[in-house]
Amino acid sequence: NGDQTAFINVQLGGLFMSLFTPDLYLFWGLVMAFAGLGLGSFATAVIYRLPRRKSLIKNDKGSASRSGCPKCGHTLGVRDLIPFLSFCINKGKCRHCGDKISIVYPLTELLTVVLCVLIYIQYGYDFMTPVLAILSCVLVSILMIDARHMIIPNALNGWVLGMGFATMTYLSFGMLPSHNLAALWGDAVGGSVTYSLIAIALRMVFSKIYKTEALGMGDVKFFGAAGFWLGGAQLPYFMILGGAFGVIYALFSRKITKKEQFPFGPALVMAMIVLILLKRGVFLTIS
Repeated sequence: NGDQTAFINVQLGGLFMSLFTPDLYLFWGLVMAFAGLGLGSFATAVIYRLPRRKSLIKNDKGSASRSGCPKCGHTLGVRDLIPFLSFCINKGKCRHCGDKISIVYPLTELLTVVLCVLIYIQYGYDFMTPVLAILSCVLVSILMIDARHMIIPNALNGWVLGMGFATMTYLSFGMLPSHNLAALWGDAVGGSVTYSLIAIALRMVFSKIYKTEALGMGDVKFFGAAGFWLGGAQLPYFMILGGAFGVIYALFSRKITKKEQFPFGPALVMAMIVLILLKRGVFLTIS
């Protein structure tokens, strides 16, 4: 019986490992694309509900919440909730009342798909691949919410920081050399503190110069959360990329909205995404 059990375990192990061969690379790429659609669909719910202080899992009556049309309130069925395809099939309108659906929702789903596929291409069969796919969902939510409402909810900044802390904690149990453990934790925590202090300093300087709040507290908190992932060494790159994306975003934002004020969060999110895709960070290459 012991020999049979060992044989079965070996066979199952071989079958499992065969799923992660070059021949199935495209298959897992498609899996990541579909996972991105699902995560993007969740992101659309976050984008709509969090700024309105609505629960992600319950409605106003306290029962399980299902998505509904913002205009007519009709509860959406399965055919209305297929990521991206429902938008195309229904020609960008609610199937029940005919009201137009914001283009933000399919764009959010597509952006999340693109990021998930890029993460898979860059990281391959790695523990960090699903982790970063989920993180991309959170980052896209921050980008879209700040672009539309000029706020970054504390919950989302908490998710970014919490995911970083949970990932580092998991990697600390047997996956990291003991002599590197303290240095990596120091880099992560030190990066978070350093980024936060830099952001607070920038907030004070900009407020002094422009006589208005040029960097919100949501941005300051995002600096700290990003610092935990990226570490102190990436601060110059994060600042340069953030500034460059900020200029580009400001030009487009002012052209489209005709307003002088624009959120800085989308630029910071894009800077962090670029550095993640370049594998620049505290623990992005060690799992």
